[in-house]
Amino acid sequence: YGHSIKVRPLGEDKEIPDILFHGTSPEYLKSILKEGLKPQKKQFVHLSLTEQIAYKIGKRKSKNPVILKINASALKKDGFRMWREQDVILIERVPAQYIIEVVNCNTN
Repeated sequence: YGHSIKVRPLGEDKEIPDILFHGTSPEYLKSILKEGLKPQKKQFVHLSLTEQIAYKIGKRKSKNPVILKINASALKKDGFRMWREQDVILIERVPAQYIIEVVNCNTN
């Protein structure tokens, strides 16, 4: 989904839930809450349909990931384009104001 090969999604997906999720390491949280989600070395930010999927993805980066709840409804309303590729939602970036909640998954 745009990791190493340049891709361009064909059409905007209208069937995207109002809330999406992103799992990440707590060490990136301060920067994300200031600057938003950026694609880094990928072409797109990858968002998940469920908190459980985001948790599994976040576990790749941290033993105790954090889950960001994203206001996808507001993103759509404000003109941000999103595409669905199977269970992954792609977006070029997510400004910080669309992060509506941080769920700490610390199991200690």
